[in-house]
Amino acid sequence: MTGFNNATEKYIVKRSSIDSIDAKIDNSLYLVKQLELKIEKLKTFFSSDKPDESNYRRTENHIVRTSVYDTISSVFRIIFIMIFYFIGIFLLLTGVIFKLMTRNASLKKRIENLEHAVFRKDILTSGYAD
Repeated sequence: MTGFNNATEKYIVKRSSIDSIDAKIDNSLYLVKQLELKIEKLKTFFSSDKPDESNYRRTENHIVRTSVYDTISSVFRIIFIMIFYFIGIFLLLTGVIFKLMTRNASLKKRIENLEHAVFRKDILTSGYAD
C-alpha cells in the first residue's frame, strides 16, 4: 500500500506537515511535563523522596497522524478499493453480456443454416425441385 500512501501524501496532505504539527504538539506536551517535574521537585524539596524523571521524558505521541491523517488515508484507501471492486464487477458483467450477445448471434446463424438445410431437404423430397 505504499503506492497509495504516496498518492495520499501527494494529493491530500503532506506527511511532513503532519509530522511538523505533531512535533509542535509533542514539544508543548514536553514543556508541560517539565513544568510538572519542577512542581514535583518543589513538593519533594523538604522530603527525601525524589520524583521519577523517567515519567517526564519526551515522547512522540503522533496525535494528529493517528487521529486525522491515518484515518483519512484509510477512508480513501477503502473508497479506492470499492471503486476498483465495482469497476471489476462492471467489466465482468460487460464481458458476460457481450459473450451472451455473440452466443445469441451464433445460435441464430446456426438455426438459419439448419432451417435452410431442412427446407432444401423438403423441396428435394416433395418433388418441387427441377
